[in-house]
Amino acid sequence: MEVNCIDSLKNIRTQTFKNKFEWSIIIALLIAPLIIGAIYIRAYGVNVPYWDQWDTVPVFLEKLYNSQLTFFDLLAQHNESRPFFPNVVMIILAEFTHYNVLYEIYFMYALYCVSFIILYLMYVKDHSISKSSCLKFIPVSFFFFNLFQMSNVLYGVRIGQSMEIFGLISALYLIDKSKNFDLIFISSIIAAIISTFSFVAGLSTWPVCLMLIFLKDSEQKRKKIVLWCVSAIAVVGIYFHDYVKPSKHPSLLYSFQNPVNGVLDFLSSFGSTISRDLDTSRVIGILMLILLFCIILLNRKNLRINKNAKWYALMLYSLLVSLEISLGRSGFGTESMLSQRYYLLTYWSIIALYLCLSADV
Repeated sequence: MEVNCIDSLKNIRTQTFKNKFEWSIIIALLIAPLIIGAIYIRAYGVNVPYWDQWDTVPVFLEKLYNSQLTFFDLLAQHNESRPFFPNVVMIILAEFTHYNVLYEIYFMYALYCVSFIILYLMYVKDHSISKSSCLKFIPVSFFFFNLFQMSNVLYGVRIGQSMEIFGLISALYLIDKSKNFDLIFISSIIAAIISTFSFVAGLSTWPVCLMLIFLKDSEQKRKKIVLWCVSAIAVVGIYFHDYVKPSKHPSLLYSFQNPVNGVLDFLSSFGSTISRDLDTSRVIGILMLILLFCIILLNRKNLRINKNAKWYALMLYSLLVSLEISLGRSGFGTESMLSQRYYLLTYWSIIALYLCLSADV
């Protein structure tokens, strides 16, 4: 009897050790990309203003020191964006760090990590926390923090894009979590406003989240839709008040006047998350659209709308952003579709497709 008890204890200890070891490996693989990204940024980040940083923050600081900085200065149009929230953050960081742009980079990376955590919370809401679910999420972690993406973070000037992404993913998370017409839902509107007034792509947050509200099962859905639409109209109205098309940017009609180029540019943008070659990215863009169509077609009787709505919303966001890029930048030439700075916005398509597929595995 004593021998059996000892053997049982040994088996329990062995199983416990094995379980802890497996969890340690899984957690290490999940957070390894975050650590690698932090090391990369620490190694290659430099305290040198880049591009638009020279004519934004210094101008704001000069006005601030002369007591001339106004709310409308912060809300002013910059290219197609109205980066109110990035302007506020950059001024605060500049004040406390004597305009050391490294802190903009660190802020961007911290916000990027928070966005990743929110994405993970959206995922485990449906899958719970288990070895199997965490293993499935490891590829997302490595893709989310791939070094090509991390190279974007080295430019503090792209702080607006990181804040826009944070606002988008926060809004989706809060809507997905909200069951009633509650404070959580109101918070999602605030997140959408942050997204909109951080970067122009944030305008897509409103239709994307509206689709999620419509597809999700929740109480008082009609009230949510009405408030969301009213908020969207008000915010978009403020955004385009006194809006002026940037004089040096191509016409938005270019893609309509050159429809073949417009379609090819859209496919290039959509497929650029996988390949940086123009022809290859177009092929990948077509394949991704076919894959999305097949997912919907083959699962039309069991789309798990309530569970997968947030991933469909992310896919819609990626499609809308690629459409915006093709409409707004085709006139600059097809090569502009592969611009590194847009990668921060378009890479959600792969993540959304993967998470839709993993939900059925």
